[in-house]
Amino acid sequence: MTTSRFQNVKEILEARRAELLRNLESREGIQIEHAPDAIDAIQNLMQREFAVDRIERESRLLGQIEEALHGIENGSYGICADCGEEIGPRRLAAIPWAALCIRCQHEADWRGAESRS
Repeated sequence: MTTSRFQNVKEILEARRAELLRNLESREGIQIEHAPDAIDAIQNLMQREFAVDRIERESRLLGQIEEALHGIENGSYGICADCGEEIGPRRLAAIPWAALCIRCQHEADWRGAESRS
């Protein structure tokens, strides 16, 4: 798997990375605002929590995109990180930063859901 074979995917990943970096530069919504009204204070707190959650999700996604770009460069892109099998082309088309094949992803999701129970 060469870089030229995945040039289109690389461009998509780089564009998404640039978008995420722009979003992460904006820290609006996480500043602490003091409100004299208790309801306003609760609403501000909830908005702040949503903003922090968004930043955490986007940071994780950025890491996954960086790993995918690194995989394109070193020839490991499209190989499942768990079982070593190729990740299906439809999965990569839908989620270009996928690190796991669909079977391993289902198993990981199941283990995660079981541990939260």
